[in-house]
Amino acid sequence: MIATIQQHEISGETIIPLDDGYVLIASKSRPGAWYQIHDGECSCPGFHYRGRCRHIAAVIQAQQTPCFRCGALTEPSVSGAPALCGPCSLALTGLDD
Repeated sequence: MIATIQQHEISGETIIPLDDGYVLIASKSRPGAWYQIHDGECSCPGFHYRGRCRHIAAVIQAQQTPCFRCGALTEPSVSGAPALCGPCSLALTGLDD
């Protein structure tokens, strides 16, 4: 059996989504090393020291999609409709007055 692993490049970060919400992200400072991200936590030393890291930011960006109207990054649509950011959604419904 051959497994295919989908690898993505987001903002210069190499990301591999795995099952059950786990994500692997390549280290830039340690070539060949990979960090595991799950439930908003990263296994990198920076996250353990500061409580945040660029790996988490890259994964959040990878999970966003451009707004259909203005192109700003927003959450993907769960209904299958084109994704809209908050301001564009309000503008289209006329509630932004």
